[in-house]
Amino acid sequence: MMNRAMVSIPRTRVRIGLTPDEADRLALELAKMEDVSNDGEGGMGSPSVDAIRARRREWLIASMSAHEVEVGPFEIDVYPVTNGEWSRYAARAGARKSARLGPEKHFVTGVSWQEARAFAQHNKLDLATEAEWECAARHERSLFTWGDSYYPQGEIAFRPPVFDTHEIGSRPQIASARGVHDLLGQFGEYCADKFGPYPGADVDAFTKLFPGWGNKRVVRGGYDLDQDATCVSRRGVPEDEPRTHLKFRCVRRG
Repeated sequence: MMNRAMVSIPRTRVRIGLTPDEADRLALELAKMEDVSNDGEGGMGSPSVDAIRARRREWLIASMSAHEVEVGPFEIDVYPVTNGEWSRYAARAGARKSARLGPEKHFVTGVSWQEARAFAQHNKLDLATEAEWECAARHERSLFTWGDSYYPQGEIAFRPPVFDTHEIGSRPQIASARGVHDLLGQFGEYCADKFGPYPGADVDAFTKLFPGWGNKRVVRGGYDLDQDATCVSRRGVPEDEPRTHLKFRCVRRG
């Protein structure tokens, strides 16, 4: 088994997701971000910050309702799996090469959830559950790995060229308080869980937001249509489809 840089997290009970008050705070922060991205145009045909906030809050409450989960003890990769790691694994295990080749020290993309899990299992590891991922990403109840305000570190998370991968660990300003790097940005991360409503969530509201959510796996930390890269945002993807905008990291439990 390869040597890995990992962060140890003890057994703990954590509340993942958002309380109503936290959803208010995050909705406002995301609304301000969206307003800035629209150049603060306002006027006819441009939604107000309050209108954006209301829409965002509805989505946050439906998809990320707070609940408690016990995690740990576990270790989680400090960095996502790289192209170099994947290439060496593919040569040893006869696996498919990444669909998106890149520099050796950049994180690998272009593999499916099933392929990412196979990599982890080959190394006697696993993919992180979304509770483990969120525990590693958040400091207390922070909304982003660096705190509660998107600016200025959020601009580092989306440093141009936005759609290109980057070298692992090259953006230390957005590492989590636990020392886990590259969690937030354009590229999301596969998690072990099946995607679905949280306990106690409004299933009808969730289904309206995520039609066809069954038989998908959770993605955390990345940006996609109607989703921003935060410590709590989540969505689902099919298990068997390679995605060039998704990466992954591993955990060791016990």
